Amino acid sequence: MQIKGLDEFSKSLKKLSENAKKLEDAGPQSVPLTELMGPDFISARTRFPDVQTLFSESGFKIDTPEDFNAIPEEDWDRFIQSETKFSSWKEMITTAGALWTKKQLGL
Repeated sequence: MQIKGLDEFSKSLKKLSENAKKLEDAGPQSVPLTELMGPDFISARTRFPDVQTLFSESGFKIDTPEDFNAIPEEDWDRFIQSETKFSSWKEMITTAGALWTKKQLGL
């Protein structure tokens, strides 16, 4: 007796395993925010077309990582709550990271 779809399932598992190994071999990664939160991610969850516009329209001066880090977390979270589908920056970045990882794994 042969189970339909078993070969395809086996191929999918092998591809997933290969992609996971690639991520593991790459070690810890620093993914640019523009890649982590690409236009598709941002436009589907905010009124902005991309993360650069989200930052520039935030009302905060964000020209450098230091500028961003100087923003009080509560103020940034308030902006994120009012302008996105997320309750906090942490939730937004965590969701983006999970989706990026899924994409890298081919899921």
